[in-house]
Amino acid sequence: MNSVIKDILKRKVNIEDKCNALNSIEKDIEIAKKILSGEMIYCENCDDYFLARSFFQDTETKKESVCTYSDPINSGGNEYADRDVLYTYLICPKGHKHLIDRKEL
Repeated sequence: MNSVIKDILKRKVNIEDKCNALNSIEKDIEIAKKILSGEMIYCENCDDYFLARSFFQDTETKKESVCTYSDPINSGGNEYADRDVLYTYLICPKGHKHLIDRKEL
């Protein structure tokens, strides 16, 4: 038997409190299974998990200076060019943007 469950059973509280503690663990286990299956996603800014379907994707194109040639001996001969770069974000239900892809066009 799991040590957390053993600790709950040994507590010197009434049976109802023990049942509530076990139910809480049961809910946490269900959430953990949803996280592992990809049904829920973690937002670092919120420090919380949300259903994956509550996130949405957004894209943004930016003009950036991109290295087109990297000098192998680092003598300052790197070459750069302005290029369009496509950024793809996953946005949590509270509006926090998380970069999931960056692609040069």
